Amino acid sequence: GQTISIRYNAVINSSALVGDEANPNSVKLTYSNNPEDSTSNGTTPDSTVNTYTTQITVQKNDQSGNPLTGAEFTLTGTNMNVVVTTQGVFTENAAGTYYLLPDGTYSTIEPSGYTGKKYALETQVIVQGKGQTATNVSGYVDANGQIVFKGLGPGTYTLTETVVPNGYNGLDPVTFTIGFEYTNNTPDFTITPAAGSSATFDEKDNLFTF
Repeated sequence: GQTISIRYNAVINSSALVGDEANPNSVKLTYSNNPEDSTSNGTTPDSTVNTYTTQITVQKNDQSGNPLTGAEFTLTGTNMNVVVTTQGVFTENAAGTYYLLPDGTYSTIEPSGYTGKKYALETQVIVQGKGQTATNVSGYVDANGQIVFKGLGPGTYTLTETVVPNGYNGLDPVTFTIGFEYTNNTPDFTITPAAGSSATFDEKDNLFTF
């Protein structure tokens, strides 16, 4: 008669899809009150979590617009991965195809003498942001003067040039905000630099140019 809850955590890695493509993870539980009879197994509805993440690209150039190496950038802020959860929920429905059993589970087979209500399995979408640990990531630009910071979620970030190439002046830190909306089953990231930014920003490519 007791309720058993099972919870697990999964973390996206460097292979995660970026932008409006979801990183899905699904789980369901197969259970039985009679381990000796596999035909009596029940299965919970699938619960699917779609995690979305985005990235920014930093381009370091000299005064003539040519790529410049030797610069290190540090990104600090908060990393909140956006989680869109899809889960099955049984709701009362006269046209449904599920029957509530005495043990609280549901079956598509009508029990003999059943006088209870009928149920339908519906899908509900829940959008939530899950707070992660603080972000503090540093790296040098490559031979093309670029560095990419991946795995970013909604929050406010500051991009700082922490190592300045010899013979050049460092630039002021750039603060920007990443927003996220999930409407009409469509994810949408927005990146908004603070006013007076010392870098130019290309919204199409999420590209900061210093």
